[in-house]
Amino acid sequence: QTCALPIYHLIEEGRLEPAFNLITQEGSRILEVARASIWLLDPQTDTLICRCLYLADKAEHIREAAWRRKDCPAYFERLADHNPLVANDAAHHPNTWELEKIYLEKRDIKSMLIFPIWLAEQTTGILCFEAVGAQRNWTPDDILHGNQLTEVAARIIASYERKLFQQEISALNARMMHANAALETRVIERTA
Repeated sequence: QTCALPIYHLIEEGRLEPAFNLITQEGSRILEVARASIWLLDPQTDTLICRCLYLADKAEHIREAAWRRKDCPAYFERLADHNPLVANDAAHHPNTWELEKIYLEKRDIKSMLIFPIWLAEQTTGILCFEAVGAQRNWTPDDILHGNQLTEVAARIIASYERKLFQQEISALNARMMHANAALETRVIERTA
């Protein structure tokens, strides 16, 4: 309840970084995991870019190196599915085993729970929860809470994109008004 007011304002304002920080921190607390992160998909480079990773043991937010589709194609292919990816044993799961050498092993990650973030019928990113040290068997409650947090993340991204679109429209309108004024001036000059 205490974070309802701030998250509402962050959603309305479309402020990604503070909203992502709050979602990952609260997600880590609610699901009792060491790591919670939000990654956004860059369709031009086919890359997942870490926008926020919360480390519970240090109570800090950091960023990770990006993941490219060519390095983990099965993982990327699975993200096209609306359903959460439940990898109790991430090193041996058919969709996450590719991450073993490049990500899991170095960080002692044993289990992953991944929620695709959908906007306009396509994946725009993921919300990821990671258990370290010992394997975690994710429960239906974990999935329910993760889905709820993913919906909030999607709303924030949609609000952010709407604000960008509004800014672009305002800039276009300003340029059009300037062009119209210049045209009017030329017409007046030619008429004179």
